[in-house]
Amino acid sequence: MNKIFIIIFSIITIISFISCTDNSINNDENENITSIQWLSSFEEAVSLAKAENKPIMLEFYTDWCTWCKEYENVTFVDKDVIRESQNFISVKIDAENNVQSSSLIDKYNIRGYPAVLFLNASGDILQLELQEQIPLALRIDGYTGPENFIIFMEEALYLNNNSR
Repeated sequence: MNKIFIIIFSIITIISFISCTDNSINNDENENITSIQWLSSFEEAVSLAKAENKPIMLEFYTDWCTWCKEYENVTFVDKDVIRESQNFISVKIDAENNVQSSSLIDKYNIRGYPAVLFLNASGDILQLELQEQIPLALRIDGYTGPENFIIFMEEALYLNNNSR
């Protein structure tokens, strides 16, 4: 009788462990990502964005830029920013050492670094419309901390999902 109890208890314990493990894997799937998954090719980002129906988060940076480093050390390592970034195709463009950077800098009128733009899957800047129906590009020129950055990300997702 004691052996049967031990066997039944063991089976129940194993089944409980397996079901808890499976649920935690599914529920915490996004928690395992510890950094933003950056691409370095704009063309690849547009292609993926179209295939996955996601907006693009495009950052222009330079190696000498102090505020660009602040993004790397503060904003882009924030767990909430990392989690939200999974809803985007993220691409980083080195403004000085990238073959495609010159044409993109001209196309998006980049005048300083860092610059982060939120684009639709076609590569067009997402636009806010103010009360006067004046379009305002969804972009960040300069640095902003994680809390404000997430607001921009949420607005980009909203605009991307509601502009069809």
